[in-house]
Parts: sequence; C-alpha cells; structure tokens
Amino acid sequence: MEILATIGLVGNIVQFVDFGSKLISKSVQLYKSNDGTLQENIDAETATNDLVLLNNKLKSSANTAGDAALEKLCISCNDVAVELLEALDKLKVQGKRERWKSMRKAIRSVWDKAHIQQIEGRLAGFKEELNLHIIVNLREQICQLRLEGSDLFKGLDATTRNILDAIESRQDFFNIALHTQTGLIRTQIVDEHGTTRAKITQEIESLKLDVNLAGQEQRLAELHANGAAFNSRLWEHEPRCLPETRVDLIQQVMTWSEDPNGPCIFWLNGMAGTGKSTIARTVARIFADQNRLGASFIFSRGRRDLDHAGKFFTTLAAQLSHTLPALKPYVCKAMAENLNISQQGLGEQWKHLIFQPLSNLQRASLQSQTFVVVVDALDECDGENDVQLILRLLSQTKSLKIVRLRVFITSRPETPIRFGFLDIPKAIHRDFLLHDVSAPIIERDISIFFYCELEITRKRWKLPEQWPGEHKIKLLVQKAGGLFIYAATTCRYIQHRKDHPERRLALILEGDIPGQSPTGQLDTMYTQVLRGSVIGDCEGQERAYLLERFRQIVGSIVILFDPLTANALAKLLHLEDWMVEVTLDSLRSISDFSDDQDSPIRLLHPSFRDFLLDKQRCSDAQFLIDRKEAHNNLFVNSLEFMSKNLRRDMCNLRLPGTFVTEVEKSKLEEYLPRDVQYACRYWVYHLQRGDINLYDNCRVHIFLQKHFLHWLETLSLMGNMSDGVVMVRTLESMLASKSKVEHTSNADLLLATVYDAKRFILNNRSIIEKAPLQTYSSALVFSPKKSVIRTQFSTQFPVWIKGLPVVEEGWNPSLQTLEGHSGWVNSVVFSPDGKWLATGSEDETVKLWDAETGTLQSTLEGGLGRVWSVTFSPDGKWLAAGSEDETVKLWDAETGALQSTLEGCSGQVWSVAFSPEGKRLVSGSDTVKIWDAETGVLQSTLEGCSGQIWSVAFSPDGKRLASGSDTVNLWDAKTGTLQSRSDAYPGRVWSVVFSPDGKWLASGSNTVELWDAETGVLQSTLGGLDWARSMAFSPDGKRLASGSYDNTVKLWDTEAGSLQSVKDYM
Repeated sequence: MEILATIGLVGNIVQFVDFGSKLISKSVQLYKSNDGTLQENIDAETATNDLVLLNNKLKSSANTAGDAALEKLCISCNDVAVELLEALDKLKVQGKRERWKSMRKAIRSVWDKAHIQQIEGRLAGFKEELNLHIIVNLREQICQLRLEGSDLFKGLDATTRNILDAIESRQDFFNIALHTQTGLIRTQIVDEHGTTRAKITQEIESLKLDVNLAGQEQRLAELHANGAAFNSRLWEHEPRCLPETRVDLIQQVMTWSEDPNGPCIFWLNGMAGTGKSTIARTVARIFADQNRLGASFIFSRGRRDLDHAGKFFTTLAAQLSHTLPALKPYVCKAMAENLNISQQGLGEQWKHLIFQPLSNLQRASLQSQTFVVVVDALDECDGENDVQLILRLLSQTKSLKIVRLRVFITSRPETPIRFGFLDIPKAIHRDFLLHDVSAPIIERDISIFFYCELEITRKRWKLPEQWPGEHKIKLLVQKAGGLFIYAATTCRYIQHRKDHPERRLALILEGDIPGQSPTGQLDTMYTQVLRGSVIGDCEGQERAYLLERFRQIVGSIVILFDPLTANALAKLLHLEDWMVEVTLDSLRSISDFSDDQDSPIRLLHPSFRDFLLDKQRCSDAQFLIDRKEAHNNLFVNSLEFMSKNLRRDMCNLRLPGTFVTEVEKSKLEEYLPRDVQYACRYWVYHLQRGDINLYDNCRVHIFLQKHFLHWLETLSLMGNMSDGVVMVRTLESMLASKSKVEHTSNADLLLATVYDAKRFILNNRSIIEKAPLQTYSSALVFSPKKSVIRTQFSTQFPVWIKGLPVVEEGWNPSLQTLEGHSGWVNSVVFSPDGKWLATGSEDETVKLWDAETGTLQSTLEGGLGRVWSVTFSPDGKWLAAGSEDETVKLWDAETGALQSTLEGCSGQVWSVAFSPEGKRLVSGSDTVKIWDAETGVLQSTLEGCSGQIWSVAFSPDGKRLASGSDTVNLWDAKTGTLQSRSDAYPGRVWSVVFSPDGKWLASGSNTVELWDAETGVLQSTLGGLDWARSMAFSPDGKRLASGSYDNTVKLWDTEAGSLQSVKDYM
C-alpha cells in the first residue's frame, strides 16, 4: 500500500463527508424553518457542481491508494453522492415551479424527514468508520515507517505533515485533516467551475449510473423468498410433463402468451391431484428457455415464506430485475426510498417495486417483448383477503403501456379465488378447468407416465421385459381416476427400496374403492401405504407404540404453520432425532424427507394432509389425525421448549443500544435456530386452534411471568414484532371471551397480565423493534409504576441506573403512537370494519395503517398538496381525500391504487363524505359538489353557500345533506334543493354532524347548536366555546362531544341541553 496515496484518499473522504453533512444540516434547518426563511442556505446549482467534483476526486484517489477498506468506504460515499445528486436535480426543478413559493416547500417535495435523517446517520457512520480504520491500521504503519527512518517523510508539504502528525499523536484527526484540505480543494473547485455546463451534466448522469452492482444484488437478495422460483434447489426433483403429454393445453398457453390483445391472466384450475403444479413447472421451463420468463413463485403450505403473501411481490420484483436488467435501478431506488418496503402492505410493494418500475422502463430497451410470470398453487397461500388482493393487483398489468406482462396462475377452484376472479372483468382473465379435459386425453397422459416410471423400476430390479404388462397398466390408469397425484404416489410406493416392486404392485391392484367419492381410489392407496409403512406386521404394544409415534410426528407435520427440519421438529417435540428420522424414512412414498439435515420436511402433496385430517376420507381411524389434539400437543411442547431455551440477551449482544440491524445473520442462525423461532412465532396460534382450558395449571400465566420479556427480545431479533402485537391481542381476545364463562380469580389474574402485556408491547414496540435489549432498559424503566410487567420483572432493571425516572402510576389512555408523517395530521378515520386507519397530513400524503399492529401499510401520494379530509366508503373499499390541490382523489383502499381524480372544485377541498349507500360522494370547497363515487362524474353543484365550505355530511338515510360555512345549510340530497339556511355566523362553522337517528343536526362554531334536521329550525344552543373544530354524537344520540381550540373536549347532554363534563388538555 502506498502510504502517501492513502493519506490523500483519507483527506478526500474527510472533505466529502464534511460537505455532505453540511448539506444535510442545512436541509434539516429548512425543514424546521418557516416559509421564506433560509432561502440562501442551499444553492442547488453550486452544490451540484461541488459535489460532482468532490466525488470524482474521491473516485480517482481510491483507484491509486490500494487500501481495500478505504476503497469500500469510497463505494459507500459514492452511493450517498448519487442520492444527494438526484435530490439536488429534483430541487432545481421543483424550486423553479410557481407553486413552490419557498425553498422549504421545495425541500419537502424532494426529501421526507426520515430520508434526511437516514443519510445524516450514514455520513456520521462514515466518519466513525474512517477514524476507526486510522486508529487501528494506518497509525501503526505510520509509526513503523517513522521508526525505520523511511524516505517517505522527507520533503513533505505542510498539509501532509500536519495530517501524519495528527494520526501519529492521536489528535482530532478529522478536524485537522478537514482544515488543511479545505483551502486546497476549494481552490480546485473554483478553478474547475469554468467547465462547461454540458460537461458537468454529463458527469452527473455518469455518476448516477455508476451504482454499486454488488450493493444492488445484496438488496435484491433480501427481497427474495427462498425456494420460490420454479428452478430452485427445493423443486429440483419434482416432475415435469413427459414428452407427448399435455400437448394441447401447453399449446393453448403458448398461444395466449403471444396474443398482445388477449387477457393478461391465464387461470389453470382443477381439483387436487390433477397435475397443476407439474404443468406450471413445465410451462415455466419453456418460457425460461425462450428467455420470456419474467418470474415464478411456487406457493407451498407449511413452508417458510412460501405459504403466505408477505414476500410474494418482493420476490417477483427481485426476479424481474434479473430478467430485465434495465428494471434493476428502478427497483433498487424504490427500496432506498422505502426502507421498510418488505414490511409494508401488498399494495405498496406492488406499486413501488413492480408497477411503477415497469411503467418507467423505456420501450426501446425491451424490444416490445412479452414476459410471463408463473404463479403455482395460489390456493396454498394463507389469507383469503391476501389472495383476492393479489388477483386484483395482478389484473393491473393490463394497463401497463410500456411492457406486456402476462400472468399464468394455477390453483384449486377454492371459493376465495373464484370470488377473486369474479371481481375482475372477464376480459382480463382466461379460465381453464383441468377436470373438464376429456377423459381419453387424461388417461392417455397418465398411461404414458406409468409406462415411463415403471420402466425405470423394471431396469433397476432387472425384471422381465414385459413387466408389468399392458393389462396391469390399464388397471392402474383406471384406479387413478384422472388424478396424476395417484399415479405419482403409486409409482413412489412401488419403487420403495425396502420391498419388492411386484409385491407392492399387487397390494395396489387388490385395493377396493371406498364409496363413490372422487378421491376414493387415492384414499385407498394412502391407506394401503400407511398400513404397510407404519405398522406392517406389528401387533400388540409395538403396534400401539408405532401408531402413537406416527400421530405425534406426522400429526404435527400436517398442521405446522412453517416447515421444520427433522432435527428441529424432534427438539420441539422433545423426541430423539432417530424417532423422527425412522418414522419419516418409512413414508418416503408420500413425504419428501431428505437426508440433508438442513432440508425441511414436506408432504408429497396437499391431498395427503387433507386425507389425514378428514374422517370421511380416512376410513381407518387409527391413522386419523385429530386436528385439535395435534394443535394442543404443539402448543404444550412449544411453551415448554421456550421456557427451557429463552433467556435474557439471546445473542450475547451485551450492549443495550445494539441495533438489530447490526446483528450478523450467522449469529441469529446460531442462537435462534428454527425450532426456537417456530415456537416463538406460533405458540399462540396453536393454542387458539386447540382445545385447552387456559386456566388449568396456569401454563400461559407462568410463561408470561417468567419469559414475556425474553419472548419480546427474541421476536425483535427475528424481525417479528408485528406478529407479537397480533399474538398478544389474540390471546387477550380468547381470554376475554372465556372469562365471561369461567369467571375465577385465576382468570382475572391472567387477563390482567395479558392486558398489561398488550399495553407494554404497544407502548414500547418502536424502540424494542430497533434495539432488542431495550426491552429490559427504557421499555421496562419507563413503564408505569403499577404495570404488572414492570412489577413482575423489576429485578431486570439495568444495574447501572442508580435512580429510576419518575413515571405515571398507570397506563395512560394512549395505546400507541403512529410515527411517519412529517407534517400536521389534519384528518383521521377508521375503516368500517376497524382493520385500517387512514390519516391525511400537511406533508401532502395519505397513509394507511394496520389498526391492530400500528404497521404502516401504504403511503398514498399523487400531487395532493396538504390533505384536509379523508374518509372511507361505507363498505371500506374506497378511500377519498380532499386537499389543497382543489381535487378529490379516490383510491382502492386495499391496493392503494389511485382510481380517479375528481376535478372541478373551485378551491381547496376542506371536507369530503360518502353517502350511506356509498354511491355518492360530497365535497366542500368554495361550493358543495355531489359526485358519482363509481364513475367520478359530477352530478350536481349546490348553490347558495357563502364563504368556504368547512364541513359536509349526509344524513343517515342519505336524503339530506348539510354543509357548514359562514352559515348552516340543509339540502335535499337528491334534488339539490336548499331546504333551510341559518343566519350568518360571526365566524366559521367548522363542523356539522347528524345524530344516528337523523332527527338532529349539530353545528359547531363559537357555539354548539342543535337543529331539527327535518325542518332546519334551531332547537337549542348548548353553549359557547372557542371554535368547535370537530363533533360526534354517541351511538344512542343522547350525548354530543365537541373538540375546540381552547384545548378542551366537552360532553353535552342533547336531551337536557346542558354541559355534562369538560376535559382540559392544556
């Protein structure tokens, strides 16, 4: 390594970090300033030129220094430079627009507060990394060279000498290097500012494209669900269609994929065992060979990340980025701008990672090519709502104008999926029913399969040329009844290495058909396999022992929420490894059990799980799995397993400030193996699906008293705090319903503990999620004095805290704080089913939150301006927002897709409301307008208002409409006729609201007044106050609450016309 070249590189890094930090610092000042101030703080043009030249100098010196650590640091600096340059470019454009009246607004249009803080943190990290490298590595080399009297130290300029002296004497290196470099670099920048604008622009564009490819690959890898792709190692030995089989169907799929005007979705559906997955793998292989496969995702119930939708769209995005290299920068940019995209809602993932990036691609880069996405076994995706949402989002590919994307989907015809397709226009999807294929074609294909597979067996066992013979194959085809899974399972059973194939073939052919069910032959074959593989010729106690072991092990496998390896399952069930291995080894014909210890166990086909759990199909009761008993067993074992293995500081982090992002993946895998993670994630769900008395022997109570904090710490390390919130709420709901029936002291104590646990996790989730060991520090220390959790774990207080802070006695009414907006929140509303919470803010966004966990699901944007009002449609499907951009916007509440923009308002839209049936939408701006909510067509404009319309509301029956401005107006909602109008108020009427029975209308200004909603006659004035900004009736209409600018909430008796209570929030 050339030491002087390294010193030069160090100086350049110092200068870049300082420049970037100052730029960010000024941005923060602008965020906090008032409009019109600090405009001189950022000259975007000059800052752009300076940054380009500094970064070019940094890259140039990195190539000559030969220091790998510093070169890596330079790459990180370059990534930050790209982000800063992109922001500055936008800033130059936005700052020139007429609507951006100050640099502060321009800054807010380019960056959000969280992004600024993130870059600020990265620059601070660069400084620490540089100092550490100098102290540990560079100083030692300099000292050694000095002792050796190296010629390097002769004739040095003053700048270099100052830096070397600072390093050697452990002075404040960063500031000394900065001061000595500033003059030189500033001179160079001034000299180079004479470069033509064209050259500067060229360098900027070059720098933007100079993205760290390794970094991109790493980010994309984080999105991918392991084993999702059709050609993953997981599916390597799964069959594909044999030659000359499924010919007509595959040809139809190919024709569909090449039709530019055809439907964008091909739905192949059929009952279990009809060969859907085999066809999907075959089709995917064909498209891959043609370089037309965009992505593939194979759902698989019971497999981590493959049995739910959490990583579906992120995986597709990662694969599409490899298929279409031009897409990769857009996806990586979306990830950088949405750091927690993997935790956001499906609609948000689809929009940012797939739909928008595909929309941004240039047509020339794709040569008008069509790409196909293959989705197999959609019915094995948990969550009916998620499945239907996936279908609605995928249907949007029809609107892509730049690239044609086709989606091939296979599934059983389950009700949620059928309903999902019914919600999509017929022109968008083509349906193909496998069980409608003519019987001769299916039988021919199954016959070919039997011939091919049994020929392999014949050669392996050196059987006669004629074996097994045409007659026996015909019998097998008849028994298959059109089910390929029957054929596949039969061949696996016959080919088992521990028995002669002729004997096993005879057992299959001798089987009888139980009843006339479509799966009768398959069920008979499963029964024969189990009788021969599980118990064989055993009798008496040995037989009973084998059956019990089978029910315990296989019973657990069929109801697992996430697949486990044989070793992990054995630990969870407190069994010896060999017990699981021997049991599964005998069932290889119906299970995929690998000798690889890291491979999870899976069943050959979902139909085997269905068979074992259905007493109508499993005619031999000794093999029937009792679902509730299996869940009970896993719940008890999970609780015992966690009690033995959970402890404080699971990963030996030691420092309470350690962020979970700093914990290496290898360390997590070492200290949190699959068995631990499984027990922590699913014990509540096994309890919920079992049949255990929660109050008997107090298992749950004892666990929470001893290990609740250990459990939270582990969930944080796993990245599953949201699951923890849901599990605690689920447990509380179970206890609340049971305590009404079983009201005992034990029940009361357990319910109190769980309630307190819920408050603890909701109140401290944000800090525990980031730093797991804060569970025992800030989370515990700042909990209320009377908190059950605080009292129970008081011995866990950090020993280094000598004096505990003053805290409240009990939990305050606030359940949790949702952070994410960077401006005032002007409007909040729950969805009708209570699952979602929408917020509208002055940061010009609408955000949709999971009301149960507090997780941000999506951010709805679209040039809104400040948002004044948000509301859900009565069925919860639509979300409307009124804002300062003089429009009303309608989104699909589930997908986050913008459905329509209602234009024509004559001013800022202060209030929006849906009619009770959801077909109409009213907006208040300078006028009152009624819109068709489905088509977005303006139906009528109501004349007669004076001033701004601050509030609008439909009556519960939808017949009347009220508005508040300088007056209170009452309209016929159907005809638009003005029915009544109050006298002018001295100020604004901020709020109007109907009583639940529609008899009364309340208005709030500097007084609260009650009107007869039928006649518009004033009935009573409840009292005066400082501007009633918001009001709401109780469900029975007997009370009215008002919130006003005097920092109070007042509760009024509407019948007596008197004030009941006042809550001061000063």
